[in-house]
Amino acid sequence: MDIILTLFGIMMFLITLVPFLAIAFLIFYVIKRSTKKKSPEFLRNEKVEMERKVNEIKNDIESWKNYTPQDITNYMTYSFRKSMSNTLTGKIYSSDNSPIIAFQRIDRGLYANARIVASTTDFKIYIEYSNNEKLFFFDDVYLGKIINNSVIVNPLHVQIGTCNRDNSYNQTNYTIELHSKKIAEINKNSDRKTIVKSQYYKPSRSGSNFKTTLDSREVEPSFALVNSIDTGDSEELKWIISIAIFESIYYGFDFTS
Repeated sequence: MDIILTLFGIMMFLITLVPFLAIAFLIFYVIKRSTKKKSPEFLRNEKVEMERKVNEIKNDIESWKNYTPQDITNYMTYSFRKSMSNTLTGKIYSSDNSPIIAFQRIDRGLYANARIVASTTDFKIYIEYSNNEKLFFFDDVYLGKIINNSVIVNPLHVQIGTCNRDNSYNQTNYTIELHSKKIAEINKNSDRKTIVKSQYYKPSRSGSNFKTTLDSREVEPSFALVNSIDTGDSEELKWIISIAIFESIYYGFDFTS
C-alpha cells in the first residue's frame, strides 16, 4: 500500500511539473530559433525584401533636396511586429513635421543584432549592428564602421575618428570627430514610448463594478538630432547623416518595453 501511495505521489508530482516543463521548453525553443545563425542566402533575401518595403513607403516622403542633416529628428511614425524577428517600419520626420526618411529595422536574438534600411528621395543607407560593431553602407558603398560606440574606421579598417556615445543618463549629446576635427554634435535619443497606467471602473454583467488598469503610451516631445555641423566634406556628411539616422531609428524604439 505504501509503495502504491509513493508511486501515486511521484506521478502527481510529475503531472504538476508538465506545465512548467512545457513553458521552459517553449522558451528554450524560441531563444534557440531567434539566435540561430541565418544563412547568407536568407540574409540577402531579407535585405531585398526590406528594400522593397522601404521603396514602397518612400513614395510618401518629401524631397530631400529641401532639407539638411540638421532636419533629422527623433520623431517617427511606425508600425511594429514582435516575433522571433522583431520588425519596425516607418518614417522619420523633419523639424517642420514632414516625412523625409522611410525605413525598416529588423532585430533578432537576445543581444544587439539589428539591420536597418533607410532611404530618402536622394540616397539609401544600410546599417548592420552586432558584436558591438556598426557597419554603414551609403548607396551600397561600404562607408566603414564604429567599434564599441567609439572608434570609427574606414573600409581599410584604419581609424579615422571617434564617436563617443555612451549609455550614461548624464550624457545628453556626443561628438563625431573625423581626421582630428570635431565635425558634428549629436543629441542622444531614447525610447519615446512612455507607458501611462490609469485605472477605471468597468461594469460587469452582474451590475457590479471592478477596477481595470489601462496601459497607454504618450510620446515625448520631438527634437533635432544633429545639434551642430562643422564640415562641408561629402564623405564626412555621409557619416553625420548615417549616425543621426541610426540614432533616430535604433535608440528611438525599444522592443522590450
